[in-house]
Amino acid sequence: MRRNGFVFSTILFALFVPASSAYIRSTFTFGDGSVVPERRKDNAGIQFYVNDKIGPNFQSSATGSLITVISEKSDPVSAIQAALAAWNGIPGANLKFLPLRTTDKTNDPNDNQMTIVVGSTPADLSAVGGALAITVIQSAPYTVGSDDGKGVIADSDIIINPKYLFSTDGSTSRDLQAVMTHELGHSLGMSHSGLLGAVMFQAASFNARYLTADETGFAASVYAGAGSNLGTFNGKVVAADGSPVQAALVTLMDQTAGTAVSALTGADGSYSLQVAAGNYIVYADPLAAGSLVQPANLYLTAATTVTTNFQTTMLGGFASPTTVTLTAGGIANAPNLTVTAGSSALAWPYVGAGDVNGTSANVASTAVLVSSGQAVDLLLIGGGIDGTVSVQAFGKGITVRPGSVRVDQNVSFKIPPLAGQPLVRVTVDIAVLDAPALASLIITKGQSVFALSGAFVLVPPKPVFTSKSVVSAASYKGINGDGAVSPGGIYSIYDTAKGSLGPAPYAVPTGYDAYGNLATTLGGVTVTFDGVPAPLYLSYSGQLNLQVPFEVAGKTSTKVVVDYFGSRSDAVSVPVVAAQPAFFTFTPAGTDVIIQNFPDYKLNGADNPIARGGITLLYGTGLGKLDYALATGQPGVVPPATYVSTHSCSFGGKTASAYVYWNYGFVGEAIWTVTVPSDAPTGAVALTCTDSATGTTTQPGLIYVK
Repeated sequence: MRRNGFVFSTILFALFVPASSAYIRSTFTFGDGSVVPERRKDNAGIQFYVNDKIGPNFQSSATGSLITVISEKSDPVSAIQAALAAWNGIPGANLKFLPLRTTDKTNDPNDNQMTIVVGSTPADLSAVGGALAITVIQSAPYTVGSDDGKGVIADSDIIINPKYLFSTDGSTSRDLQAVMTHELGHSLGMSHSGLLGAVMFQAASFNARYLTADETGFAASVYAGAGSNLGTFNGKVVAADGSPVQAALVTLMDQTAGTAVSALTGADGSYSLQVAAGNYIVYADPLAAGSLVQPANLYLTAATTVTTNFQTTMLGGFASPTTVTLTAGGIANAPNLTVTAGSSALAWPYVGAGDVNGTSANVASTAVLVSSGQAVDLLLIGGGIDGTVSVQAFGKGITVRPGSVRVDQNVSFKIPPLAGQPLVRVTVDIAVLDAPALASLIITKGQSVFALSGAFVLVPPKPVFTSKSVVSAASYKGINGDGAVSPGGIYSIYDTAKGSLGPAPYAVPTGYDAYGNLATTLGGVTVTFDGVPAPLYLSYSGQLNLQVPFEVAGKTSTKVVVDYFGSRSDAVSVPVVAAQPAFFTFTPAGTDVIIQNFPDYKLNGADNPIARGGITLLYGTGLGKLDYALATGQPGVVPPATYVSTHSCSFGGKTASAYVYWNYGFVGEAIWTVTVPSDAPTGAVALTCTDSATGTTTQPGLIYVK
């Protein structure tokens, strides 16, 4: 949710007014009567601050009673950083949020500092109301008679509601990262979306961590940068007599690309968007009483004319929609969309998804996540829907099975307002998708038509793996035939059967993130250990490589969840051990340890053995939590002088102490620095290293000694 800052000065007064084109944008109305979309001039380097008191187990008494606002095991700062990162790197957009900073300031609409706070004053509580959070937008001053600076956002503080409990690990229904991703969209000048599954819909769900085409298209259009493939799509919505249909909700969908964007018509019934090249179908919805999207959700003032006496209408008709082709850099002028007059007897139902012919049902008034690559039943209840309706699906890879609409006689609801109403099932088949896409349902009952626009978020197939497939990236082993992890080590997760874990082709990081750490989202994949995100080295359909968070230290097991663009695996319990030292090798499960001879740093081998008494550098992982501080995802640092290594290495039975630490500048990589004993065997010598503190030993390897 967003709020404009009400600015009193000699030159302007800012308030909410309707957007008329180019996505659904927020606007300022100025004292001279001009209406200007909000925009940023600092789009290439937007600096946000977070109040330094916000942290795990943050509590507030602002409401008159002590309320936990951030759950105990959450990491709100990392969640905000991830939300900022979601808006960075959008193809074709010149848009960048700078690394998050901390501040002791609270929200101040006049300090030109973008600050994220938990509401603490009566004014904050009054402003935020019942919303999860709001963004307070303040316009920059401008010179009367000039358009320079008009509509520029000078300040955009975000206030989190202290009435609610938020989390970052999925332990509560209010996901802070999703809420922050939504509010940052407001800070860029975007209003609410008419698509239920979009990030900018009025109610943020967990999947709102992932931007849809509605948000990325807005960013590439308003903040155009290099590499844009946008074209301009123009159209007009009219009544049968040719009069304009005002404030109609227009949806454009490219069902092949999975693109769905929304716009509002202006006073003349027209709309204009810059969207990616593609082939689009177009339909219009009224902001009528039966719709979940209302004028107030889009911040339309009472003075705005809203045409409501029409039904959902598709350009060309639902049986054979007209496809309008738009080329990159081109202009497409769609034929006028003439709407069907009258009011629909249908209203927004509760929706859900479940197994085909399942025996239970969960429904909600929010967007529903559906894993692709399968057949599912979509569930509808309420809004006048019964077994006589017909249903069409529009979106990427989704089709309705003919004749599959039926009333479920085995499931009933006893809680108002659903008690006594029929639960309607419709079976759909969904092709495998590798990124989220929104799908709409068009429901027809007699002469009434209703659209559930973007109500279903189609995500990649559910990731699948087992405990046994979580192993050391160095030794490819767990413990006792099962998987296992140790704090801070580099591990792999495999799914060689279905290839469900991530994208194909694979994704690898291009470097450390803006905070100098290894990022925790890669190729749309996030992996959590008891809710803590793991830094990622590789995201691939059959394999993930990652650093296990140090936060698992001291536990005997951890719950691992793989999230691929919102498609979440079951939580898999994996054993935790204090340490699992292992050498990296050139071949899988081989004995050819990666060793450098010092001081020339050349690889050790049969043709380049190390002399007795020489120093070697052995590379691996799995040291566990050492007695100096290192954060998850942070590259290794030079150990303090007080650090004492507890490792030794055996060269064919001859033992020498080793100085072992997390390698400087690398995440999760360990290095053993050890001098070869003067009486060590020569030739290909068996090598192992042991940690006396944990009693753990590496897998066997070979080193060549002369």
